[in-house]
Amino acid sequence: MDDRADRASAVPAGDERAFGRLLERHRHELRVHCHRLLGSYDEAEDMVQETFLRAWHKRDQYAGRSTFRAWLYRIATNCCLDHLARQPDAGELEADGTEPSTPGADAAVLAREVLEQAFLTALQHLPPKQRAVLVLRDVLGWPAKECAEVLAISVASANSALQRARATMKRVHGERARPSDAERVLLRRYMSALDRSEVDVVVELLDQERRAA
Repeated sequence: MDDRADRASAVPAGDERAFGRLLERHRHELRVHCHRLLGSYDEAEDMVQETFLRAWHKRDQYAGRSTFRAWLYRIATNCCLDHLARQPDAGELEADGTEPSTPGADAAVLAREVLEQAFLTALQHLPPKQRAVLVLRDVLGWPAKECAEVLAISVASANSALQRARATMKRVHGERARPSDAERVLLRRYMSALDRSEVDVVVELLDQERRAA
């Protein structure tokens, strides 16, 4: 059963068991998404649970205008941003109307950097909303309009946040020293797990990298 069939049968009917099965299909990828935004495996687990709870309470609000998966990502992203906003050092987005200068080239570079073990550590240098914009746009490939809707900001503000986030990521990566032997071993393990689609292993390795940074 595909995503659209699932949403039609489980969500409107309020079938708790079917709805739970539908949520579980997305647990792994939502955990990775939350981990990217929060940099903590434990917090990511908590936010996935919060996402599922919010999704259940808001199930009647799902109108089918987007895929069920996109709807869950929207809830998960907002759960993470709410969590980060409660932290004492949480940053805020400084929005303006500046458009990104070379989005195509920057996106290509960042898409490759997703496969580097330093990506998660560098991501934590960004304010929460910039972090969310970068992950939604350059990792998940969402269009600017949908990203802006999720974050309740204008498209221009989303583009500005993306430009700032890309610039920070370039600077942070540019300041990195050459990887150590241990980092290379971790990277090889990460790439191998990614190739085999072992999402749990990927998340655990990313968490090891964060703790070692």
